Amino acid sequence: MRDRMEATGLDFCLDCHADAELTCNFIWPSTNVPAWREERWGLFDAFQRRWAAANPDYELGHPYPGGVPPVADLTMGWNWIGNRFPQSLSVLLEQPFKDVSWRKTPETGWSPQRATRLGASFLTALLGVVDQLP
Repeated sequence: MRDRMEATGLDFCLDCHADAELTCNFIWPSTNVPAWREERWGLFDAFQRRWAAANPDYELGHPYPGGVPPVADLTMGWNWIGNRFPQSLSVLLEQPFKDVSWRKTPETGWSPQRATRLGASFLTALLGVVDQLP
């Protein structure tokens, strides 16, 4: 995979995970990598605002849980990509196992259907910023 990224380049990465403790859909750019560029904040903000507008299960304003580590672990995909391709936007997505705290749905919790809708709305958000990618 790395060889292919090196050969073709990369403009955007969404590294998807799930977290048993979180009660929100959380994204964060690779801000602590050595090659981070401050101008990426504007692109990240535009992307996350578009995602929040496209899907009610994405809520703005969640900081990195526990604070951003002072040194990036470059063995993690999103950090390696954010460091190797600093012109790109590399984002970590953490999804809850249970439900989102601000929009609880007790009947289903965080269901496969809601996760699917979040994934589909990602494309709307990405299309909204694609012209700002390298």
